[in-house]
Amino acid sequence: MRLGRRERVKSVSNNVTSGVGKPKIDIIILNWNGLQDTLECLRSVRQSTYENFRVTVVDNGSTDNSVEIIQLRFPEVIVIQNRKNLGFAEGNNVGIRYAFNHGADYVMILNNDTVVAPNILSAFLDVAENYSSAGILGAKILFYTEPERVWFAGGKWVSKEGECIHLGWGEEDDGSSFEAVTEVECVSGCAMLVKKSVVKDVGLFAPEFYLTFEDTDWCFRVRRQGYQCLYAPKARVWHKVSATFGGKTPIYTYYFERNRLLWAQRNLSVFQRLWVYKRALREFAYYVMHLHDQGSKVQCVAKLLGLRDYLMGKFGEASKMVVKRLGA
Repeated sequence: MRLGRRERVKSVSNNVTSGVGKPKIDIIILNWNGLQDTLECLRSVRQSTYENFRVTVVDNGSTDNSVEIIQLRFPEVIVIQNRKNLGFAEGNNVGIRYAFNHGADYVMILNNDTVVAPNILSAFLDVAENYSSAGILGAKILFYTEPERVWFAGGKWVSKEGECIHLGWGEEDDGSSFEAVTEVECVSGCAMLVKKSVVKDVGLFAPEFYLTFEDTDWCFRVRRQGYQCLYAPKARVWHKVSATFGGKTPIYTYYFERNRLLWAQRNLSVFQRLWVYKRALREFAYYVMHLHDQGSKVQCVAKLLGLRDYLMGKFGEASKMVVKRLGA
């Protein structure tokens, strides 16, 4: 795996080089004009109690001086600067390639709008090293604003809902619920651990998704190869939730609609896809019924553009026309 010509390593230095004999973990944090969130995330990662890890920030063409400030405040961190925003999928792929080209045994994908528990790496590794078929591990993710409330404790496909639901969503983290290592159908790309051999076998995130559903697609591909997706409850993360999109914006709706259909096509049976189509139609009908509201009109347009580009096979980054039409 080699770095492409679009990426440039801005600084390279190891984080902690002790821990001889322990697996080396690279934490990959993607940044795009999210400096303050990234700095807080890095401060929490710096407190990790695990010894053999390295941190790589992949900057997706930020314009807020992120690179310079991160280098100044965290000189131990590797910073890779992409010339433009490659999206979540390919942006993280840049970091994954770099990690495995430079001796990592595992990569941990971590959203920049999170803070982590000091023991997160050892908690992940305890599960990864004790389950021979482990493919991707996911964290217990809690709300940043409600630190005792669960946002994600593994994902489960529910046909009648036409989606993978968040197990535990909104429930109190009482110390007894969602405390067992559990096989699940998908985990969130907000915080996941993957072994090098699994990535070699399965491949990287599919860049066609650009944003949304790339993590779910990865999990389904990993499971088809005979690995398990495991929920690791002792690996805890607090997530600010939608800091990148600022809520359900029209451009988010566009990517969600387009990529949901692409994901279903690639990973579900014909019968299961019908449930996805039914849910998509139900959501579209809701917005049509509320066309008197300007927000609903824009959401309708976003969904239609997502459907159009899915049918036309236009994936990756949204076109300039779409971005302009949705005011993104």
